[in-house]
Amino acid sequence: MTTNTKRLATLVKCCAALCFAACSAHASIIYTFTATTSPAPSSPPHSEVFQLQLPDFLSISSSGPVISFFENDPAVISCVACANPPVPAFHFLRGPDSDMIQFADADNTTRLYTFPLNALSNIGTYSTLAGINVNRGALAVASVPEPSTASLLMIGTSAIAWCLYTRRRTRARSSERDARPAE
Repeated sequence: MTTNTKRLATLVKCCAALCFAACSAHASIIYTFTATTSPAPSSPPHSEVFQLQLPDFLSISSSGPVISFFENDPAVISCVACANPPVPAFHFLRGPDSDMIQFADADNTTRLYTFPLNALSNIGTYSTLAGINVNRGALAVASVPEPSTASLLMIGTSAIAWCLYTRRRTRARSSERDARPAE
């Protein structure tokens, strides 16, 4: 293996490690829930929405404790139709075969939304399970990258571009030197 080939292989490995690090780092997880209630005798259909930002995924275990949040919790970015304290606005729980969100509405109704198992622990967009829920909803779980991750990725990409530029320039000079007639 030539020296240039070894350098290129090392450069590719560094680039792969940098991309892996950039993809796996996150500053926080954002849960966005949206639903429209079914018409009921006591209240017309309306939206139930919340957005929650946490440092990591919810630590929910099967048949474990319920994790609850009040509307005025600092982690709650926004909440539409949430019950006001002292009642928790929404609860997260995991059953043996599904993840659930229980929404305490301002109309004094609590609605249960059932999602696929581990939806609360994985990035993605999920709809309520068919056949189980009377109420339909959607949950988006997203990762927000750390600002330093974007900076690291830009620095790494710039370093790789500089190495490739320098390598090309060195080759061009070497070719010019070899092409000159001997004096």
